[in-house]
Amino acid sequence: MAVAAAIGCPLALEVVPSGELGERAAELRARFQPRLILLGDGTGRQPIAAALQGLQIPVKIVAERNSTLRARRRYWQDHPRRGWRRWLPLSLQTPPRPVDDYAALILVEDYLAQESQP
Repeated sequence: MAVAAAIGCPLALEVVPSGELGERAAELRARFQPRLILLGDGTGRQPIAAALQGLQIPVKIVAERNSTLRARRRYWQDHPRRGWRRWLPLSLQTPPRPVDDYAALILVEDYLAQESQP
């Protein structure tokens, strides 16, 4: 999950287990009052959409093509490699944790960039 007010300004980033998704989304809704929920068009979106249904916030399906690869790059920007890892190409390294929150942030920022175009 990602909540952002503007491009480059994430307010919340977290990876949430699917069983806790509805509850955590409700908590974030109360805290940030989002006007829209973006949901990637991937194969696993149906159970997520069902978990978000009770929030009474419009849901928009957006393309998530290459979001995971872009999320990995963004993770490494925010968490620079140290020590011997600096010498290995990024393509040979995997972040030490899931980057689904960064993938969500990529979707949000893509949407905001598209909305700001005339």
